[in-house]
Amino acid sequence: MKTFLTIFILFIVSTVFSQSWCDPGANWKYDAMTFGIEGYTEIKYVGDTVIDGQSANILDKHSYVYDFILSDYNDFDLGRDFTYAENGVVYVRYNNQWDTLYNFNAQVGDSWKMAKQPITSACDTNNLLTVTATGTKVINAVTLDYVVVDFSYSSTISDTIVEKIGFTGSYMLPYDLCEAQLDGNEGGPFRCYSDDNFTTYKPNFEESCDFIVGIEENNLNASVKLIPNPANDIIEVTGLTNTKAKYSITDSSGKHWPVDKIDNQIQIHTLKSGVYVLNIYHKNGVLHKRFIKQ
Repeated sequence: MKTFLTIFILFIVSTVFSQSWCDPGANWKYDAMTFGIEGYTEIKYVGDTVIDGQSANILDKHSYVYDFILSDYNDFDLGRDFTYAENGVVYVRYNNQWDTLYNFNAQVGDSWKMAKQPITSACDTNNLLTVTATGTKVINAVTLDYVVVDFSYSSTISDTIVEKIGFTGSYMLPYDLCEAQLDGNEGGPFRCYSDDNFTTYKPNFEESCDFIVGIEENNLNASVKLIPNPANDIIEVTGLTNTKAKYSITDSSGKHWPVDKIDNQIQIHTLKSGVYVLNIYHKNGVLHKRFIKQ
């Protein structure tokens, strides 16, 4: 009886304190972020391995996209990452060592270095995740820990990291090369998470998780024009009847620029000369229109 009681107590303790990560069927989807495309990046748990004596999860990464420049659908193998969770901390393998990806033990004011950073001290102050709030939330009838963090990328960005899910606004595997783009072109904002025992969670994404621009969007994309193109100071969007559409501009490195818009006229005088994409967010999806700033 005493042995049974001990085993039962150990089971309860391990259940309470175990870290939920890479459960069977774990699948994450994010917006794809490569220049001139629309689609998604998928990360999925495909198995386990052992690295330097440490049991680890294997994460397979692919992007499925429509290329507006080549007018073609494509998919890209982005390789694999290796992770594991222990005592409230999730680790990812980088440069033959284990980096902290998420830390659910962190308290307000604590910080850790963003994972998968290049080995340099030049940008250390921009690469820290600093905790501003902690707590628990119930998602799909499951109580999950969360931490809210601030990190710097041109300006301060705040995001919530939830147990089992990870970043709920950003890409799972941030990669900040100082002034380069945040995620290394692998993936962008969070779309969805699900696993075999956890129904799809997508707090900020209205379309299906695997949404890629379709036939209607292609037809609409052909009717929408930017005039003039190339342009110096102002471009006008024609052929778009949705006056509530929102806009952003992406440069060739993947960096997003704010849009100064009056009616359908976009101010571009502050941009440097080069090639850009105007992203038009409407009720059926996203249009991407390429333009040249002279």
